[in-house]
Amino acid sequence: DEDLAKGTIIFTRTAGAVDEKSPHVVNLTGSRLKEGERGGVLPKAMLTLINGAVYDIELIGEDFAGNVSVKTIIENIAYDDEPPVVTLKAPENNTYTNFLALDYLIGEDMVAGQIKVSIDKIKEIVIELTETQLLEGEYIRFIPDEFLTLNDGASFDFELTGSDAAGNLSLPYIIKNVKYDTTHPKIDIITPASDEAINYSTMSINISENLADGFLLVEQTGGVLDTRFPHKITILHQEMKGGEYKNVKFANGPILQNGSIYTFEFSGQDFAGNEVRSTKVTNVLYDIDPPVVSLSKPVDAEQIKTTEVSYLLSDNLSKGLITFQWTSGTTDTISPHIVELYGSQLRQGAQIDIDLNLMDVLSDGARYKVSIQGFDKAGNESEIATIHNVLYDVLPPVLTIYEPIEGSAFNEPIVSFEMNEKLAEGILTFKQTGGKTDNNSPHDILILPPFNDQGRFDGVRFANDVTLQDGSEYSIIFNARDPAGNVSSPVAVDSILYDITAPVIETILPIAGSYLRDMIVQYTIDETLIDGRIDIIASNNPNSTHSISLTDIQLKPGVHDVNVLNHVSLVSGTEYTIEVSGKDRAGNNSSTKEVNKLVYDIEPPILKITSPAFGSRVNHTLLSFNIGEKLQDLKVTWIDDNKIASIVNLPDRYYAPEQYDQIIFDNPPTLISGMNYYITLSGTDMAGNKNEVKVYNVEYDDSPPIFSAVSPSSGSFINNTKIQFSFNEPLQSSRVLWKAIGGAVDPRSPRTIELVGLELETIMESASKLTNQMDLNDGSIYEISIEGTDLAGNNNSTVLAENISFDISAPIAQLISPENNSYKNHDNLDYKLDEDLQSGTILWKRIFGASDSHIHTIELSGDLLNAGDHSNSILPDLPLVSGTQYQIELSGIDLAGNSTSNASQRTFFYDTAPPQLTIDSPKEFTSINHSNFNFTVSEPIKRGEMIFTDEDGLTNKLLYRSPHIGPLTIPLNLKDGSTYSFKLSGIDFAGNNAESAEVTGIHYDITKPVFSIQLPQNGDLYVGSRLSYTLSEDIISGSAVWSRKGGNRDRSAPHKINLNIDEMKSGKYNDHQLFNQSKLNVSTVYTLMMKGTDAAGNESLPTTVHDIEYTRSLDGNWFFQSAIMTVVWTFEGDAGSDGSKGNFAQGIQMGTKISNQEYGRYEIDFSSKPWTLRWTMDKTEMSRISIFEFQDENHLRVVTRESKKPKNWADGEVMMYEYR
Repeated sequence: DEDLAKGTIIFTRTAGAVDEKSPHVVNLTGSRLKEGERGGVLPKAMLTLINGAVYDIELIGEDFAGNVSVKTIIENIAYDDEPPVVTLKAPENNTYTNFLALDYLIGEDMVAGQIKVSIDKIKEIVIELTETQLLEGEYIRFIPDEFLTLNDGASFDFELTGSDAAGNLSLPYIIKNVKYDTTHPKIDIITPASDEAINYSTMSINISENLADGFLLVEQTGGVLDTRFPHKITILHQEMKGGEYKNVKFANGPILQNGSIYTFEFSGQDFAGNEVRSTKVTNVLYDIDPPVVSLSKPVDAEQIKTTEVSYLLSDNLSKGLITFQWTSGTTDTISPHIVELYGSQLRQGAQIDIDLNLMDVLSDGARYKVSIQGFDKAGNESEIATIHNVLYDVLPPVLTIYEPIEGSAFNEPIVSFEMNEKLAEGILTFKQTGGKTDNNSPHDILILPPFNDQGRFDGVRFANDVTLQDGSEYSIIFNARDPAGNVSSPVAVDSILYDITAPVIETILPIAGSYLRDMIVQYTIDETLIDGRIDIIASNNPNSTHSISLTDIQLKPGVHDVNVLNHVSLVSGTEYTIEVSGKDRAGNNSSTKEVNKLVYDIEPPILKITSPAFGSRVNHTLLSFNIGEKLQDLKVTWIDDNKIASIVNLPDRYYAPEQYDQIIFDNPPTLISGMNYYITLSGTDMAGNKNEVKVYNVEYDDSPPIFSAVSPSSGSFINNTKIQFSFNEPLQSSRVLWKAIGGAVDPRSPRTIELVGLELETIMESASKLTNQMDLNDGSIYEISIEGTDLAGNNNSTVLAENISFDISAPIAQLISPENNSYKNHDNLDYKLDEDLQSGTILWKRIFGASDSHIHTIELSGDLLNAGDHSNSILPDLPLVSGTQYQIELSGIDLAGNSTSNASQRTFFYDTAPPQLTIDSPKEFTSINHSNFNFTVSEPIKRGEMIFTDEDGLTNKLLYRSPHIGPLTIPLNLKDGSTYSFKLSGIDFAGNNAESAEVTGIHYDITKPVFSIQLPQNGDLYVGSRLSYTLSEDIISGSAVWSRKGGNRDRSAPHKINLNIDEMKSGKYNDHQLFNQSKLNVSTVYTLMMKGTDAAGNESLPTTVHDIEYTRSLDGNWFFQSAIMTVVWTFEGDAGSDGSKGNFAQGIQMGTKISNQEYGRYEIDFSSKPWTLRWTMDKTEMSRISIFEFQDENHLRVVTRESKKPKNWADGEVMMYEYR
């Protein structure tokens, strides 16, 4: 509570590990001797303690008056600097599991610990370990409640961490990539299918996921005996990967027996231990013997007129095919013809005269190969039985002559004909019927291969087979006979002219080498043509030909004119060649001699002025132009705004097509400076076409440009490079020069800025930065000048401004006080300026706390703007609002217009109100098992006290300082079972005192509730579902969890049964049926775990009973249906027993009643499996011994003998009883 002159801390070992250097004396220095709360970590150079040792800590101080403090000793402080060791033992990295539970190990007691669970690397849950789960030791099968809601198929990463009482943090123990899988894998058998015959031992299957192990179970159910039955095939790992497999053959078999009938099914489990669920395929016949087929009708080389066949089958077929395949003779374009047998045609044995109904589709005169093939139900394929060279023929050949047509002419004996089948003999006869006499007529030509085959033959030439007379007319006659002797009807064409003399054609106009503005072709012919045309060919592109077809009168003998331009569009300036050609009706061709070098030209010549350009300025009369073709004259004219023309006729050296650059005229025109002209270039080409081109708005100028300065003015201070100037005409080039003449040295002076774009054309409306402007040197003084050349090439330069000071450095304005985040009750501040300002502002703005809508502003003036240190204490006080946090900002602008780069800022709290203190938790009259207290303060507290009083009136205090984050922990031992009241007091940083309301009736309880299970015990056979347990105190929540550990599968496991209010009171529960008990599964082995939480939040340690095999009670009626009657067994267990003995009755079901019942007693031995049942009748004293087991909840499997216990399930008849 005051500054010390000296202070000492003494650490003295009292227990634990040996510390030979004890005691340790630490002398305090510096700030550690100042008034207030002090502390922190002492460096090891100052103090080294021994891990595991226990120390007393003594504090001694002496003030400047020599007063020594009261001795203060903190006892029994254990020193621990080693982190705790934590380990996750199960599950392991990269494993699968269908049961989520954790095994972990803690090397020492910890005060905090958590397990982080990352789900699919997307979601994360955090499990905080309770006090009982943080004690040193090993924890098996830990199942947090959060695990009960996790989804199948997810992937998990686990991280276990913790801290001990000394605050040491453990290294995290991480388990990665644990796959949670409770879904049973499925194997669907795609092929073979049930009731199917097969000739293969492959299978097509679909596996839903990768398997750890798998088996194919093949059971023979009929057919030929398989001596290797049954087959249990182990599937290799590479064959057990998830996916669809087609026609897979397993490495280990099976080897099937031909003729046997089988059932196929799979078994196995995935990597999480989930058992395979497989489809079952039954009644599959394995058959690998092919069927035998043969044909008895038709026979080899037989000629047939029907399509009936006879054949023999060794087996019933699933499919049979008879094929007629064309081999020779008349072509059959749709061969082969395949007929699929059906119905009785597939039965075993002889099939006689089966009509295939192919009469309408076979080709007459064709020869066929006839074959038969069969397939049995297993897909076995027979060998193909074949009959060869079968002829199908019923009709005479049909003949047709297509060319020449009647009344036509030809210049070569060419004939096109067709027959519908192959011919044995064919003759064409040429008989002269008119025109010139042919003394050798008629002429017979024998049709030889390949032209005697079926089909059409176009353009067959017979020039080597017959000599005809030029100018004679003929008839052509066609006769034939097929291989079956059928004779065709003759066909003929008449009036066919034979002509081999070509027509005569001559071109009169145009004449070769002409230049043409139009194109008329004049020609003469000596006979009528059937076809004629005029070809116009471009010389520069022989592939580009225009053809004009001659028509009507143009094909008659005589002289004809054709205007080419009426038919085609020619390209002006192109050279063409013309040719006239034609053909007479006999096909004789003729053509004229080509007329070439014809130039067609209807366009004016191409002229272009390339310099000067439109809108340009020149100070000369030089001219550049382009001539596109040879000219006969050319001239240039300059015409000014007053329409006064200056003409220059160019000599013939400029008439040739060429580019002429910067021509200097022999007699140049005299132009006026400042006058606008347009220039005309005109000329006439060799065909007389004229053209003229003009260039407007060409200004003749020989005066230099004039520059004027606008901004900045000489002697200015600037912080940017914006300038403004003007010039009297557009420029083709210009540059601004910044030359340093004082101030800071500019090593790059002068800085040259080239003007571009619009900067060369327009007047600047305002000061702006030039496009190519470069940065200037801060602190330099410049002279600005400009140089430029106008569009006509005239040059000039001018100085725009002098003594321009360039300054871009921001002024520095710095707040000195108040300190940031300090508490004040006034508005005084101090600040410092590094240079004179033209303006400055101080702002007070609310940023937190009470409302103050005003921004309080002080505009600096006079001496307050000069460089140096200043205070606002001479200014009036501001109307600030208590309880508000303000931000003060200082900013300013220097003489060059540069603003402070960042406003200097400070924040402080203006506060005159005392704080408000509230204890938020615990609430009045509640139970707690911790010493944490949550409280609220309205503002930061400089120091305070928590005052707590027990039921005996004993009061303690705990000092604390603000800021305090999280619950306040009382570092003193509260008495378990005692009741306390609490009160909070404090003082804020402005010195305001406050006290909270008192919270009373807080009960402190740290004793855990305890469960004890008397029934069932570890390893018990558990009959029924009643429990016996003891509870040490009332709890507010509790549960019993049955988790499957083995035996039959239980899809509902784990079963979590929440206890109701009556089951959570302290006391003993004997043979108790839990109110919410769910149904367990027969012959399943479970672990039972009970736990709960009391009103103070103390969670009991889990109480667990292991290896409990559950079986249901036999109580009730069990029915066995034999071949002649229904036997009924009735059991009633003795009251209070485990169901192993009781009353027994045996009777017969008659309708809905049970008759002829005999009564007795039963006793069950559950010590070994199968269990033993002994029952004895009261009257007859008849006794029997049975072995039995539950198949499921409602079915009992039993084997019974009279005097001896059955040895096994094969020692007697197995009887299945059903519970009803």
